[in-house]
Amino acid sequence: MNSIIEELFYGTLNPSGKSSPEADELLGLIERHETWLAEHLDETAKEVLDKLTDCHVEYDGITAWESFRRGFALGARLVMEVVYGTEAEDG
Repeated sequence: MNSIIEELFYGTLNPSGKSSPEADELLGLIERHETWLAEHLDETAKEVLDKLTDCHVEYDGITAWESFRRGFALGARLVMEVVYGTEAEDG
């Protein structure tokens, strides 16, 4: 059995896991609305919609990374406190 650190490093562990039924449902709604808009907008509006979608995708990636990084750091701090205690306990 590999360590969790090895699994993270080699990409065999996916921290985000499978999406929830709620997320799957929301994704379906997003796709349906995007399809409707693409069918009903003129070319200029479609270009704006594409740019907006690209911005949302980039923003989601940035915020997902930031959330993962902060959560990982918080988990590390929790482990340190469990192992070493707090200054209040020590002093």
